[in-house]
Amino acid sequence: MRSFKVLGGQLTLFDGPEGYRPAEDSFWLSALLPPVPEGSPVLDLGCGTGAVILSYALRHNTLKLFGIEHNIPMAEAAIQASEANAIPLNVKIGDALNHTHSDAFTLSFANPPFYQQGREDLPQTADKTNVRQTSNLTAWLKALLKATKQGSYAALICHAADAEDLQALAPALEASCIRLFYLKTSATKPAKRCVLVYQKQLGLACCSQTLNTYKPELRQKALEKNLGLYS
Repeated sequence: MRSFKVLGGQLTLFDGPEGYRPAEDSFWLSALLPPVPEGSPVLDLGCGTGAVILSYALRHNTLKLFGIEHNIPMAEAAIQASEANAIPLNVKIGDALNHTHSDAFTLSFANPPFYQQGREDLPQTADKTNVRQTSNLTAWLKALLKATKQGSYAALICHAADAEDLQALAPALEASCIRLFYLKTSATKPAKRCVLVYQKQLGLACCSQTLNTYKPELRQKALEKNLGLYS
């Protein structure tokens, strides 16, 4: 299992199956998660090799970290990264969409596989056990909010084309979508990705924001401890 450095060398991660390494989505999701009080329990559903939750822990280093991952080699890579960075992370092997946690976490989040035929190519690997279709994003959101305490936060990253539908689901799940970040990777093309942040409380307003993630100054800030988006 090979190691590599990310976030300007601040974090050591390890390859998953067949040399898997996290895409940039993981680090933007981490940078856009809301801050929570010290000592809060935080959950990464489908934590993979630990990229999102461990990079979030660099910004907020007094939290209780938990991950659920069904792919054993990926979970093992997350555990190894936890040890290498001296960041305690409790990883459970299991199905993220059928977890037993209810109202347990101050923040839960996911970078779910959201591949869809015809929209983009599937990963060219023999092991596709971590690949699920976009139709399951509703199930991911339900699983996140099930794990989240009343009044607390859940978040995920998805295709920008799916953002409005996922935002509209919030009231039926007794939650509000409070932040909607569109991530533009080009000045001339529409946003491809979107990060949605929910609060498990009804009737809250949503703030929508477009981030030009291709701009060097913003990309540099994403490597720092706080983007200042929740001040």
